[in-house]
Amino acid sequence: MARTSRAFGLLKSRNRAIAARAQQTKTPSPLPKNRASVNNCPFCRIVGGEINATILFEDDLVLAFLDIAPINPGHTLLIPKEHHTSVTTVPADCLSRMISLAPKLAQQISRVVDGDGFNLHLANGACAGQTVPHCHLHIVPRLPTDGFNWGWRSLDELPADERQSLADAIRKRMQESQV
Repeated sequence: MARTSRAFGLLKSRNRAIAARAQQTKTPSPLPKNRASVNNCPFCRIVGGEINATILFEDDLVLAFLDIAPINPGHTLLIPKEHHTSVTTVPADCLSRMISLAPKLAQQISRVVDGDGFNLHLANGACAGQTVPHCHLHIVPRLPTDGFNWGWRSLDELPADERQSLADAIRKRMQESQV
């Protein structure tokens, strides 16, 4: 309990300082000219500077900003700056940047909020829980007493022959798609 109280006390002052620095030093870059068709996407509008966000990191490929409705303090969204509704269409260089940056960013966020770990979560498609049609990776710092649970459900153990059949079918598809 003392750790949680201390963490949230430190968190408030740290978050204020981080937010102030982020808003003072970073504004999203303008949308590329080819982005006219995605004006209704809130994340594209953040990239284009039409919607304010608390920016933590930006380069030519990606943008990271604090979630306005966080699971925990420090909850961050990492997005490609180009509009992609699915992770399957994000160019390899951009996806590589997202994946290499995410743990580094998560580690620093966790240190600031006195977290003990973090979750990286990407929902791809509405049935997977994607609510904004722009690929985004959630970085969620975890606190020992946050009480958050993803609510995973597990199926009964799949028999070995069914696992093998499934694996064979997936490998065949991968070969057919030349991956």
